[in-house]
Amino acid sequence: MKKNIEARIKRNKLDLCAGKFYVNNDSDFIKDLKQKGFSALVGIRRDDDVYTVIGNDFTYYCSNFRVEGQISHDAFLKILKKNALKFGKTAEYEFVEINESCSIWVLNIETMNAIWNTIMFLHNE
Repeated sequence: MKKNIEARIKRNKLDLCAGKFYVNNDSDFIKDLKQKGFSALVGIRRDDDVYTVIGNDFTYYCSNFRVEGQISHDAFLKILKKNALKFGKTAEYEFVEINESCSIWVLNIETMNAIWNTIMFLHNE
């Protein structure tokens, strides 16, 4: 992972916000995703394998309904913005709906903001 991405993650406090759910290049999960050909960098993962992982160009996820997929940073940023405008700062934001049958896990509002800021950084780089 590039040094500037690591610095951005620290500044956004993704590791602190996500706590025990935080995964990075040192985790076996990220290493496994990379071996499968994904450009995985950092993210969150629950014990039941629900995850949201930021890659270079995509966010990879497994929803609570075991739907696995990927979404472009541009598309995910639009969804995050739409949800934030719709629900404001008072919503819990455990999941963000990407379509009628699938939602991406973001843990909580603090973690969602850290993910959002990290994706914005990658998308604009």
